[in-house]
Amino acid sequence: RPVTPSIALDGDFNTFIRGTRAKISCYVSSKYSCTSLHLHRNGTKLRQSDVQSDANYHVANFEFPINTFEIFTCTSEIALEQRRMSSEHSDPISTTVIDKPRKPSISLNHSYRVFVRGELVNITCSVDFQSSSYSFYLLTSEQRRQNHFDEHKWSFATFQIQAAVPDYYMCECGINISGQRKYSELSEKLYLSVIERPKMPEIKLNESASIFLKGESVSIVCRVDVPYTVRGFYLYKSNNERSLQQIREQNGSSSVSFQTVVNETDEYRCAYWTIMARRLIDSETSVSVSVPVLDLRLEPEISLNLNFTTIVKGELLLLTCKAPVQDSVKMFYLYKQENLLDVAPPIVMKGRQTVVFNITETVNPGVEQYKCMYTTDIAERLINSKLSNPMILTIKGGCLLQAYCI
Repeated sequence: RPVTPSIALDGDFNTFIRGTRAKISCYVSSKYSCTSLHLHRNGTKLRQSDVQSDANYHVANFEFPINTFEIFTCTSEIALEQRRMSSEHSDPISTTVIDKPRKPSISLNHSYRVFVRGELVNITCSVDFQSSSYSFYLLTSEQRRQNHFDEHKWSFATFQIQAAVPDYYMCECGINISGQRKYSELSEKLYLSVIERPKMPEIKLNESASIFLKGESVSIVCRVDVPYTVRGFYLYKSNNERSLQQIREQNGSSSVSFQTVVNETDEYRCAYWTIMARRLIDSETSVSVSVPVLDLRLEPEISLNLNFTTIVKGELLLLTCKAPVQDSVKMFYLYKQENLLDVAPPIVMKGRQTVVFNITETVNPGVEQYKCMYTTDIAERLINSKLSNPMILTIKGGCLLQAYCI
């Protein structure tokens, strides 16, 4: 006897708006022979359909309008020695007909019902019947239609609204039946509670300087005065929505200090988070504080008054230290073997941008290394330059005039 087929109704529901076309599939495994598949309505063979076969199934699809309560089954047939043998009937499926849309369901796509003013809220409306198309409407407590989906092919629609004021929301479904528009009852009411976002914190630089050098560490303070417990703070850079740093507050402190290394001029903002209505809620973001950063390459040049670096002790030795022209130099310093050298006051030349150190009396036989640096005044900050490249001298003992040699 042929194997009994399976039957399936396309769609999630067996209730139809009158006149809506239904699609029913009959199928058997491709492991078995199958010449034809038949659909039966209320026990009567209705029709047969062409069988389509693949590696898994033999399938026949049937499509027609539903206008009353009906029960459907499937059978399969095989041809054997000029005889046709039929299978037993499949399990039945039934269809129900309605003449107006049922009341839709309304739900939130969130695990909470308290929202911050301005947040986006997703509300889903759904029905449990099949139709060729659906129209959904979202209404407020005053039954004003706030949003809608027309001629929608799915049995649900998700509305995205912006939380503004506490209010009730309801859904309505509309269907075209025989050229007439019919509407469902309103869904149950869904209440949205709306609260204000926690107020913005204050932000400031915890530094006396008004300008910073690239690579320096800067302290930025974020503080707020609120009656509830602050759970943590964020630090943001420029308009980046991802936090640069995050500090959790175990003791509910209302102020924190962020330490960050600055490499370029930028704007910084901060915010905090707290628990309200059993939700972790971020505050408004503070105003921005500007951190000006200079990428200065403060490095002097050092040179010797001689064209060679191997010298005899007693020769006149002058080291010239020259700062870049644009810098306002306050003071020059000379270092010997990485130690600050106490020498006679330098000779200042060319508008304080260049000085000359006389090191004739400071050298000793051996190899010595000299570097210089300077300080400059930028935006009321006294800033040290880098050390110059080293001047390496080889000092030989002896004397310049043979008559004075001992």
